[in-house]
Amino acid sequence: MKTTINYIFLLFTTFSFAQDKLELIQKDCFEKGQENLKTKNLKVAYNFFTSAYSFYPTNEIGKASLKKSDSISHILRKELFDKVKGKWKLTKYETKPNFDEVQITENKIEFKHLNQIVRTEKIVFKEDSRYFRYFFEFRFKDSSTWQIHMENESLKLWNSGGRDKDGLEYRYSCAGGEFLFERLE
Repeated sequence: MKTTINYIFLLFTTFSFAQDKLELIQKDCFEKGQENLKTKNLKVAYNFFTSAYSFYPTNEIGKASLKKSDSISHILRKELFDKVKGKWKLTKYETKPNFDEVQITENKIEFKHLNQIVRTEKIVFKEDSRYFRYFFEFRFKDSSTWQIHMENESLKLWNSGGRDKDGLEYRYSCAGGEFLFERLE
């Protein structure tokens, strides 16, 4: 009986210590996010705030981290789309598409072949659309999920999954819809 009580006590103190340690790490991530926010290093600040949120989403620091990361996410998305607006020529692909150019605006992408539009898609940011260190996810009206990323001076688009007719999310486990573009204008 005494051994069981000691074991429970040890388990409780270990759990309590681990939780305290995680709260300290969360607080440290939040503070580093704040520091990077002050120096306008938004990508790093975003990553620290999302890390802080992931430890304890429901505590005060977690809730504050989510608000800050959501606000920064909108700024980063606007910055990215300001960079990618324009006309792009397809230079590399994994599977042969039916297009050779894309024209990107604030809210749509036109896929073109020989200067003829073959597909126009309105960009719909998912409710949970987040900035993932280097790219954004968005959804087309056909429920396919795409990611967009700037790599040096090149544009990278890839189809990362989607939603089936029952509303279930799916992800592609291997690439196949990855396209690299160079700016035309």
